Amino acid sequence: KRWESIYLIPRIFVYDNRIKDLQYQILYLFVPTNRLLYQMKKIASDKCDFCFLQKETLYHLFFECVKLRSLGFYVEEQCKYLCNEIIHLTCKDVILGYKFNENLNDKQVMINKIILYCKYYIWKSQKIDRIPSVQGFKSALEQHKTFDSALHKYINT
Repeated sequence: KRWESIYLIPRIFVYDNRIKDLQYQILYLFVPTNRLLYQMKKIASDKCDFCFLQKETLYHLFFECVKLRSLGFYVEEQCKYLCNEIIHLTCKDVILGYKFNENLNDKQVMINKIILYCKYYIWKSQKIDRIPSVQGFKSALEQHKTFDSALHKYINT
């Protein structure tokens, strides 16, 4: 039951196939991070493109990187307002999905959407050699709200 929920999250929650594809690559551990590309001898270093300190693994890129922590705090802050409770996202929440093993209410669905949009924003930023920022993520959410009516309602409240 749990794994079924994990695979349904991107399918049900977001409209953009690029975001769905990224989440499925994450779930199958097939995101071409620098660590993987280095192992395949495609690049010269396995270090993170943002902090240059640690190996760029899936977990590092989307959860642990010190250069991206402000973005993580912003996501937690937005989620706190949605659920009216303090939320501390774990690596499992970010990689697999927030409360994926429960019947999700509207607020938890929105939290999962924001996490998916954030991961896509990080991934897209890396591809264009730009360090992700809170302001950049806010702009990205503004673009997504055009196609996502629930997100549109959330951003405008």
